[in-house]
Amino acid sequence: MDISLITSKLEAFSRRVGRSAARTPLLLYYVLQSNETSVKDKAIIATCLAYLILPVDLIPSSKFSILGWADEILSIEIVFDRMRKYITPEMYAKAEEQLDKWIPEKSSSTVSSYTITKSSSPTQNSNSSSLSKSQQEQLESITKKWK
Repeated sequence: MDISLITSKLEAFSRRVGRSAARTPLLLYYVLQSNETSVKDKAIIATCLAYLILPVDLIPSSKFSILGWADEILSIEIVFDRMRKYITPEMYAKAEEQLDKWIPEKSSSTVSSYTITKSSSPTQNSNSSSLSKSQQEQLESITKKWK
């Protein structure tokens, strides 16, 4: 799998749809790269991301406008819901850093309300112990802010 091709396609997609919409596929991309993700789940994620970034489309958005995006949104949300168990606080931070590079914003928070409301609290994740105490405190304060 050519990682640079996937990241360049995700970057182009991100610039087209904006930070909020790009966050979920980017998190799925990091789950795909994780050693903790099962082979079966990696195949599901790879299929979902391929459908998102390849030009093939069941309902073309060029012809059907908003309806054309419905199939992509639905597939991403279904896969994200299933894969959220793999997402770590480090992945959230990494996604925000990458989005800052691709789509800079004037005031960026570490984790958006969208990602917190769509998954369990990152501080409850079993992998949060690998964060430093200050990183855990920062993550907890952001999580409380968006509840």
